[in-house]
Amino acid sequence: MHRPRVVLLNALMVLAATWAQEKKVASIGATPGAASWTTSGRFLRGEEIEERAIPSSQTSVSPFKRLSEWLMSKLYKLTRSRFSRKKLDAVFLEKYLEARVDDNLFSPTVYSWVARIDIFNNDNPQYKISPAKLLAKDSSHLELARKIEAGLLISDDRELATRLAESQRECWKADGRSAMKVFRLLELDKPGRSIFERPEFDTWRRYVFEKHGKEKKEAEQEMDSVTRNHHPW
Repeated sequence: MHRPRVVLLNALMVLAATWAQEKKVASIGATPGAASWTTSGRFLRGEEIEERAIPSSQTSVSPFKRLSEWLMSKLYKLTRSRFSRKKLDAVFLEKYLEARVDDNLFSPTVYSWVARIDIFNNDNPQYKISPAKLLAKDSSHLELARKIEAGLLISDDRELATRLAESQRECWKADGRSAMKVFRLLELDKPGRSIFERPEFDTWRRYVFEKHGKEKKEAEQEMDSVTRNHHPW
């Protein structure tokens, strides 16, 4: 692995964690509503807009922002010259493996890791790294879906769980997965307890409804068609 990109990403991870803590974005123990899931990239863009509205004599750019922008410019140059999509995925997956603690998907370090990806995606829309896709490589889409569903039930974990649930659905849509394919991906076609008692069924149901948009009747018909062809309960 190229050392320059690792050093830059390490520095950016530290900055993301520090910045997220200051903004109370990465506070897993925060009370509900204390910190909304707003990506660091959006905060940074908001700061830039505010600065443009202030006369230059009154503008004060924080040392953090100056350093962050400098590091991002260096990382961007490395990205254009050395990174392929596969290498980018490998780098961010490595950062996740370093960040996770006791397999806790909702630790502050993992929260900062997701925020770092959001900032990168905002600055490099041609790549669009998927947090859920990388997490599924470490385990599986089924295991990830179960962890997300558990997180959605806990107030302290709900914001990150919601973000990862969206990422997982976006990943499936980008891959062109049909309702049937996701049904099988989540192993809902496997024998066992009723599919309606499995947490991953809710994951699948949300995907089908989101895929059909406002056409709820079509979503219900497709769900009925898929479940009729599989009777694992």
